[in-house]
Amino acid sequence: MKKITNILLLVSAIYLAVVLMFSIALTNQKSFTFLTNLIFGDNLDIKFQDSKWHPSKPFLHLEKFILKSDKEYLISKDIKINFSLLYPFSNAIISKIEANKTTFLYENATETDTEINHLYLFNSFISSIKFRQFKVLDSHSTELFSGSLESSLSSKSPYFKLIGKDGIDGKLQINLISSVNSNGNLINGHVTSTDFRLYSELIKNFCTKCDQNLIFTTDSKFSLFNNKLIDFYGNLEVSLEKEIFDVSSVSASFKLVDSEQKIIQIGSYLNLDKDLVLPDFLLNLNKQNLEINIPKVDIENFSSLTQLSSFKKLGVNSLKGIVNKITIKPYTPDNFFRGSFNNIDI
Repeated sequence: MKKITNILLLVSAIYLAVVLMFSIALTNQKSFTFLTNLIFGDNLDIKFQDSKWHPSKPFLHLEKFILKSDKEYLISKDIKINFSLLYPFSNAIISKIEANKTTFLYENATETDTEINHLYLFNSFISSIKFRQFKVLDSHSTELFSGSLESSLSSKSPYFKLIGKDGIDGKLQINLISSVNSNGNLINGHVTSTDFRLYSELIKNFCTKCDQNLIFTTDSKFSLFNNKLIDFYGNLEVSLEKEIFDVSSVSASFKLVDSEQKIIQIGSYLNLDKDLVLPDFLLNLNKQNLEINIPKVDIENFSSLTQLSSFKKLGVNSLKGIVNKITIKPYTPDNFFRGSFNNIDI
């Protein structure tokens, strides 16, 4: 028993010694610069303003923080960092970080570009974030997005609040907050936007073939229980700056109908014209590749679509027939569309 006690005392002494060493290193400009260079290399530039030493909760005030790569450039000014070094007994190594002005310069990628791949560290070791003003710019310094961000990753009361605009007149707001007395297990979210422009430079990060801006207005809500989506519903209107097959906009309402399989039911129409209605369909998000399922379509009920000039150019004046069990897989070129056609008449 005495031997175990001695081992515990030794481990505790070593742990506290390491905490004290880190506390001293974080508040000393030379040692802090050395530690950050080990992580970020030559991509980082820091200018100190002030620091306060504490055995476990040191404080750091940076005048500027610059992180760069071949195609991206992040600069933040007037940054205040509160550390909590008794990790893992505390929620995170950095209990709070505040920045007054932050600018992120984004350039179009090439195959030889290297990205800023250290930003995941912020999410891993920070408990609370507050950016009062931040902007996203393209390579020509055109403003793609500006706003404020406040977030807490506390396991008992997490929250997230983003308020921004698109550089013209579009607005976006995202709120996530844990439900009262849920101990952080139940999180409710609300996303609203009005004529918010999502630029192609940003869209290309997840859609390489998308080459035009999208303007969307939405009012949607969702709920997560233990990080599982249990509710999702709302309305969405997406406008295109350039028409695609005479389609300039899509308006939709949606609702989660199966939380286990992550299936969303969607009803929609085109060009702000409720006569140009599309068949209701099910969007399956549970599979590795996105899948759209339409149980049955009576084509005659959607004959108004023939009024689009694309159909008129083809000489299509009427449509009749039924299509059953339609499956659309947008990311599977060799099996993009599948369905059963009955008595099709054009």
